[in-house]
Amino acid sequence: MEGEPSEPQGGDESSRKPGVSSNIAAKVSKWFKRSAVQSNVCVRPSSMPSKSKDEEERHAREYSKMMESFGQKLSKERENERRLEETRKNRESQVLAATKEWLEFVKQWEQWKSSKRVEELWALGLPPRVRGTVWELALGNAAGVTAEKYTSICEEIAPLLEESYGGDSPSGESNSPAFWAKAIVVDLPRTYPVLAFFHEGGPLRQPLHQVLVSYAAFRPEIGYVQGMSYIVAMLLLNMESYSAFKCLANLVVKHPHLTSFFKMNLDKINIYFHEFDLQLQKTLPELHQHFFAHGVSLDMIIMDWFMTIFSKSVPIDIAARIWDFFMRDGVVYLFRAALGILKLVENTLLNSDFDECQKFLSRNMKDLDVDVTHCFEVINTIEITLSEHIPQ
Repeated sequence: MEGEPSEPQGGDESSRKPGVSSNIAAKVSKWFKRSAVQSNVCVRPSSMPSKSKDEEERHAREYSKMMESFGQKLSKERENERRLEETRKNRESQVLAATKEWLEFVKQWEQWKSSKRVEELWALGLPPRVRGTVWELALGNAAGVTAEKYTSICEEIAPLLEESYGGDSPSGESNSPAFWAKAIVVDLPRTYPVLAFFHEGGPLRQPLHQVLVSYAAFRPEIGYVQGMSYIVAMLLLNMESYSAFKCLANLVVKHPHLTSFFKMNLDKINIYFHEFDLQLQKTLPELHQHFFAHGVSLDMIIMDWFMTIFSKSVPIDIAARIWDFFMRDGVVYLFRAALGILKLVENTLLNSDFDECQKFLSRNMKDLDVDVTHCFEVINTIEITLSEHIPQ
């Protein structure tokens, strides 16, 4: 997106609340009160003997105990909501206050990138205003991309972009820019379908197409892979087209797991699957055993999460912050994020069978209704060390 980067559209962090909302709690409380009134006025069936005084007192004590227990639970939930809301507001204030500092740091990145202060600020998540800039700086440019090179590629593929909107299916050599141009058109409407930015006529639809085809021409041995459009879409929500192309090129160079997944190198992909299984067994043993007992395989889920850096799989505000820390820590953070998210929904999964687990993990994660701050508090509890054979 041209101009100042903005927070990805997908729900502000403040819009997500965990637990029982105040409205729900009020309704439940109202129901209990109504039940209490009804219990006092309802006529005891004529077929039953009248309550004895002891029985009435016992029922009154039981009801009072039930209401007290409910009140304590409700009070605890409200306190948790208050604490999370306070934490969210504090973090939001800290992030906004840090924007001025970040604007100075990015001007002298080499000097500040390893400083204690940058480390402290990065732990909060990146301010939307500098997010794209910091991502680009953190990735570097080992791919050797230049603005001139990108312009040259764009001029070369321009006719292909025009032709690709015809109704014909992709044809020709499967590793040619012409083939990829048509294949990408098919995937454009599937990329963040809830965001008008990428709809037909939307401001980012053409840049998304252009960057993806340009990259396929730049790295024909990789070309285009389904899911790659989500990565470029996330980049375009935070920077302009050339920077998005540059970042995509350097993401693949700097993070070898992307090359393995994009090229569908099964031997290397299986290394990541095996490593995740080991980490899951160590970190969440009960959930690991539950998956094993029900025959639930996470291989395709992990492929989807890792290959798109979670862009396709979780709410976009959560995905953007995962990107913040992935840019800092590398692939180890993808493992931590995956384990943290599974920990967050562990109780739901433990009470689900095979079909329910697969459906929840492959579909419902996109609509995960959780406070963003709480989500990353959980992820931050995950401490792991990857095996030496995992490139980092």
